[in-house]
This record gives sequence, structure tokens and C-alpha cells, in this order.
Amino acid sequence: MLKKLFKSERGNVVMIFALSLIPILAVAGSAIDISRMQSAKIQMSSLLDQAVLASANLTHTDDPEVLINNWMKSQVAQFGYDPDDVEVTVVSDVALNSKDITASARLTMDTAIMYMFGQDRVTIAVESKAVQSITNIEIAMVLDISSSMRGSRLSSLKTASTSFIDIMLTPETVNTTSINVVPFGGTVNIGDSLFTKFAVQNTDPATIVDPDEDEYDIGSSVETSAFRFSDGETCIEAVQDDYDTELLPAFSRGQVPDFWRWWNNHPWCPEDASAVFLNSNNPTALKAHLNGMVLSDGTGMDIGTMWGLKVLSPSFRGELGGDFSGRPLAFDILESQKVMIVMTDGAITAQNRPEDPDIGNVHTNRSFNRAPHSSAISNQGNRQNMQTTRGRGSSTSPATNDSGVGRFKKACDEARARGVQVFTIGFQISSGSLPDRILEECATSPAYYYHVEGLDLTATFQSIAAQVNALRITQ
Repeated sequence: MLKKLFKSERGNVVMIFALSLIPILAVAGSAIDISRMQSAKIQMSSLLDQAVLASANLTHTDDPEVLINNWMKSQVAQFGYDPDDVEVTVVSDVALNSKDITASARLTMDTAIMYMFGQDRVTIAVESKAVQSITNIEIAMVLDISSSMRGSRLSSLKTASTSFIDIMLTPETVNTTSINVVPFGGTVNIGDSLFTKFAVQNTDPATIVDPDEDEYDIGSSVETSAFRFSDGETCIEAVQDDYDTELLPAFSRGQVPDFWRWWNNHPWCPEDASAVFLNSNNPTALKAHLNGMVLSDGTGMDIGTMWGLKVLSPSFRGELGGDFSGRPLAFDILESQKVMIVMTDGAITAQNRPEDPDIGNVHTNRSFNRAPHSSAISNQGNRQNMQTTRGRGSSTSPATNDSGVGRFKKACDEARARGVQVFTIGFQISSGSLPDRILEECATSPAYYYHVEGLDLTATFQSIAAQVNALRITQ
């Protein structure tokens, strides 16, 4: 029996199993602890990401290091970890309109199995980084105040545009946001400062002050002639070459006379209440100006868009007055965005002028004792006191065409080429109509064109404001 016992090998299995049980337990226990470590890392990473994103938010004024430390220590307990076992390191770069936050967190945790093999504790390390900056924003609001905007339409525009101001100018954004209001009727009233800079001088011998009918009845060359009027507002003639980003030559443009075509008391050149209001971050003043707008005759959307582009152009730096001496900024400057919003409720009109600027109303019948004039043949029935200096054009007119549509397209093309984000709004216009087609074409993308059927413009302006804010916040 002793010989059989010594020769038997059946007990070796138990011995081998006993000897191999130790590494098996070590491997299995390590897998459990590794799984716990992976879970802890995911939890820590998520918590740190939340803390860093919150601390990078420009609306938070708390010290980033304090905020992240407090958050991490208060949140780890919900996962069963000891807050004293969390170590956080924060590096922050905080400027006026940007925050750059980098943080790392280390969690030291007990092992569940590995302690039996000499590994009592393990350390989990995670990192996170977030940057939020508010880009410098320059906005041109090109707004239709033509006679067709009378009544509830103008009221809707005022409500919508002032709500836009409230969204864009907050305590966090006011120092980086400038807004230009460019109302347009038949043309654009550019205000005293720009008018003094660019209009011909009435002291220049070459300037014709208060021209008579024979001098002014010259058709398309009205735009290039040096006329001044004693009773005119501050509107100037624009030529096709002006529809770009360049500064106009000083003392080079004639004045638009005081007249109206369709609606009495709605002058072609907008009144001072509807002049441009430029380069401002004063919400109270901007909203007061928007609420004070009055109607103008005609729809010079091409001229409005031209001036919207001009007031965003760095060539006009120092010319706009307002609250930012160094604006407009260069087109290609980092952390800067330019936005133009063009809103209209109708098609571009031809540019009309009276043949006799003394009469003012282009529909007024002339007295029979006045001298013959060119339009008498084609207007024998009513002898309209009107000449057309530039035609309206059609939706197919190219940007090279010297018409209202052509000039509008030229300004839109120039804006997009310069990186200006162009939003357009067609307010109660027919789908597929001329303004509908050219407004969509003008916008930076089809998504930036809003076809508004009802009276509620506020939602449209709020949507644009949200998109502009998204453009200027990087995270």
C-alpha cells in the first residue's frame, strides 16, 4: 500500500490547483479593481469637464480655481469617494472678453482586491480644458422705412429691432459690440458729420446751389453733378463705383433735393429722425433712435445696403463717431466678426428726381407758363415733374449692371467676399417675387434668409441674434 501511495499521481491535481489559485485570484482581483478605476476615471472626467466649462463661462465672475475645487469636492461624494482624496490643479488665463481654463484632478482610491497583493491604493488622473471668448462684433442694421411700412409694419419693426438690441448688448457683451442703424427710404440720410465730409461745398465756385429747372433736368448725370440745396436734408448722390468698401472722396458728391413722389410728408431723403445712428453700444440711445424712426418715400435698398457695407469698412475708421474710436476693425482681424442685416417689405425702386427741384412733388402738374421740358411729350396728360436717374433693374440684372438691383447685388457680393455675415429679411413679400429672389441671393447662405409672412418680426430678429451670438462665442 505504501508502494501504491508513492506511485499514485492523482493528488497532483489538487496541488497544482492550489498553487495556481494565487495568480488566478490576483488576475481576477486586478480586473475588478481596474474596472473600478475605469469607472472612477469616467466619473472624474465628466465632473471635471462640467467644472471647467462652467468656470470658462464669461458670465461667471468666481475665481476659476475656487469654483473647480469646490465643485469637484462637493460632487465626488455622490460616487462614494472621500473629498479629501481629490487634488485639483487649475491654470487660468482670464481677459476682458476671454477665458482659457486648464485643470487636472487626481483621485486616490482604495483597492478592493489588490490590497491583498500589496497594492493598497491607486491614483486616477484626468485633465480638461475649455476656452470661451467673445469675438468683437460689428453690426449694421439696414432697415426699410419706406411708405409701405406705414402703420403696424413700422410698429412691428420698432418692437423687433429694439428687442434685438436688448439681446445683443448685455453687460457681458457691451464692451465688444458696436451697432450701426442704417434706415433707408428713397435713399439714406447719412447725418451731418458724414455729409460735411463727402458733400460738395456750397462755397466752391463749381457747385451749383439751388439749381433751376433747366440746370437740374439732366437725367442720369444728376448723380455726378455738384448740386447743393438750401432746404435739403443730409442725403448725397451715390455712383456705381461707390458700392464697395472704399472711403468716398471728400467733398465729391452732390446733394439729393427735398422732394417726394408717392406719399405726401414722406420725403425721399429720410428726415433727421431716420438718419443713420452709428458705431454705438449704448442700448438706450439705440432704442430711442429706432423708436423715433419716421417713414420715407421710395425703397432705395441698394443705397441702404451700400451704406451698411460702408459703415463696416475699415476705410471709414475714425469717420463714424460713436463709442469706438478704433472701429470699424479690419476685415481679417482675429476674434472679430462683422454682420449685416438687410430688411425690406418691397422691391427696390428706381431713383427718381424732380426735373424742377423747386416744386418738390414729382406728381405735381406744372403750370402751363413753365418752359417746355423733355418729359412733356411722354407725360402730356399730367406733365409729371419727374426724371429717372437710375432704373430699378430686374432679378436677372448682374452685379455689373448700373441699376438698383445691379448695385444691390454688387454691395452684397462685396460684403460676402469680405467675410461679412449677411442676414436678409423679406417682410410680407410674395414668394418668388423680385425682392424674395435677390434677398435670398444676397444672404450668406439660404439659412440666413428669413421670409416673414405675418407681422411678428420679433421672432426673426431674435433668431438672428441667437445666430450672431453663436458666431461670436467659441468654446
